[in-house]
Amino acid sequence: MPIYNFRFNHPNGGPGLFPPGLAFAGAFMPVEIHVPPQMADLLTRDGKPVPDGVSGVAIIDTGATFTSIDESILKGLGLASVGPIVSGTANGPAVHQMYPARIVFPTIPGFDVNAQQAVGVNLTGQAIPTAPKQPPQRIVALIGRNLLANWLFVWNGPAGQWSISF
Repeated sequence: MPIYNFRFNHPNGGPGLFPPGLAFAGAFMPVEIHVPPQMADLLTRDGKPVPDGVSGVAIIDTGATFTSIDESILKGLGLASVGPIVSGTANGPAVHQMYPARIVFPTIPGFDVNAQQAVGVNLTGQAIPTAPKQPPQRIVALIGRNLLANWLFVWNGPAGQWSISF
């Protein structure tokens, strides 16, 4: 059972809650968004180039039913919508498009997810400070409960850390 752990450390050496800390930044991890394997195979068979993946950060969002990916990335990869979905947002109900996508977790060797139902959302301008004295990283996805349903997720606030296993 592979495990991924992340711990925030306080600048003075103790457990860190703020800044940046678990309470401020949340549970996040590096990801790459790619075309799904079926599309990559089709493009390869047709002698067409497979688009490069897009790197960024995904936030684990226990309030999201479905995993969401920045729609500009999905369209930039040439992915077509598989249909609409009405989702609840902080601003009320909204219609979004669903897309197939492949999410690669580069810090977990060999782990990727073929997400058949990722919601295309606008994450433009969303970024998170992932390390002290480093520029904020672009948020490209929100990991929702449709993926979390297959993982064990532990949020340890007092220790300033979180873990997943799958």
